[in-house]
Amino acid sequence: MASVYLLKGTVYQALDNHQFAAQCFKLALKEDPYCVEAYENLVYNHYYTGKCEEEIITDTIDNSDDLTAEETELIRFLYSGMSKKYHNQQKQVVPNTLTCFSNYVTVLTSQAERRQVR
Repeated sequence: MASVYLLKGTVYQALDNHQFAAQCFKLALKEDPYCVEAYENLVYNHYYTGKCEEEIITDTIDNSDDLTAEETELIRFLYSGMSKKYHNQQKQVVPNTLTCFSNYVTVLTSQAERRQVR
């Protein structure tokens, strides 16, 4: 079902109906927390403020009963790295269970962007 919402959001986006597109992308995330494309569309099209993006991450994780603690930590870490940096200037700390990601270019870039905003 998440892929249907993602496709529907993409169609609305192409039709410049951004309100419905954002709603569809949020529904896609509720259906499948791993639907990175939906979160990317919300973030990169600037549909929401940084604070709202954090709320979306929390809602996505809290409403999914199927996620383990490690999966929750992974999703929160990866999605927060894509979120806007200006409202939350804290250093993005790599969780202990995810240290294998600490030298990935996207993680290092996200950390550098947060430092630049300070």
